[in-house]
Amino acid sequence: MLKIESQPQKYILKDSSYACLDKSKVSFPLTIRPIQSGDRFFPYGMKGSKLLSDYLTDRHLSIFEKRRTLVLGDKQGHIIWLVNHRPDARFCVNDLTQETLLFSFFNRKK
Repeated sequence: MLKIESQPQKYILKDSSYACLDKSKVSFPLTIRPIQSGDRFFPYGMKGSKLLSDYLTDRHLSIFEKRRTLVLGDKQGHIIWLVNHRPDARFCVNDLTQETLLFSFFNRKK
């Protein structure tokens, strides 16, 4: 379940279960999907882009964990958050941010 909250100012929460993104940079509608071969993003705190598969390998995830990993994408198909891992730097809160969107995703298990 994806939860989105709007904060009226710059808001940063340092927890991989959340993504604090600049509202002015996010274009709706959003989609949640599994990772696909060739997916790239710009991990926050790193320089340049990285293949999602390489990023997850660097994090020592098993093949089963990789297959369960989801991405949150925007209207243009950009990956804005590697869900429960790291946001894309291009969409993160910065000094010019006026309004923050706080994203969280919790997997419901029955």
